[in-house]
Amino acid sequence: MRSSTVLRYSLLTLAAIVVSGWIVAPAAFAQKIGSNSCDGEDACDAAEGKIGNDACNDDFACIETAGKIGNDSCNGLDACTEQIGKISKESCNNTESCQGQTGKIKKLSCNAKHACIDQEGKIGKESCNGTSDACQGQAGKIGKGSCNDIIACQDQTGKIKNDSCIGFAACQDQSGTIKKGSCNAKDACAGNSAKIGKNSCNGVEACTDNTVDIGNNECNEDFACQGTPVITPI
Repeated sequence: MRSSTVLRYSLLTLAAIVVSGWIVAPAAFAQKIGSNSCDGEDACDAAEGKIGNDACNDDFACIETAGKIGNDSCNGLDACTEQIGKISKESCNNTESCQGQTGKIKKLSCNAKHACIDQEGKIGKESCNGTSDACQGQAGKIGKGSCNDIIACQDQTGKIKNDSCIGFAACQDQSGTIKKGSCNAKDACAGNSAKIGKNSCNGVEACTDNTVDIGNNECNEDFACQGTPVITPI
């Protein structure tokens, strides 16, 4: 749906239609849609938020969105449907990306198939870009350049700093704090619930299910520091 069409229907919403003594409101449309946006079958249908320029251009994109979508974003089949959060420019450009998201996504993020579905936290710049499914259901905070791999950071509720959790399934279900440059390997730090310092846990399955604080530059071998350590009585 082009912006000229939306504007025509948006004007209709300013007045109610009186039918047989009952007041019937027209279907809701976006309050503001930029140029060259909403070009696709049913794109932006029943949208009520703010949509920028060159956005939501594919079939069924941005249906029932009520949030804010930046320029050049949500250009993908079924992208950003029912999202009510804030998406910055050049983000969520892939099939079904950012559906139902209610949080905040910064620019150049979530550009992977099915990325960031149902996310309700905060995602920094250039993050959650992998082949598919990164950051689904995440409700924590993710820094810049992080979680860029398949199914990375799904359902994580903690805090991830910049340039971290880059690896297949890295940092899934983690609820702790991960500092810069850490957990960059397959399955690293999945299920972690403690604090991990800088440049640590960069090994395959390192620090999975970890429950104790880990310092800087530690546990950088495959399978290192997994689980709760066993303390042998003296």
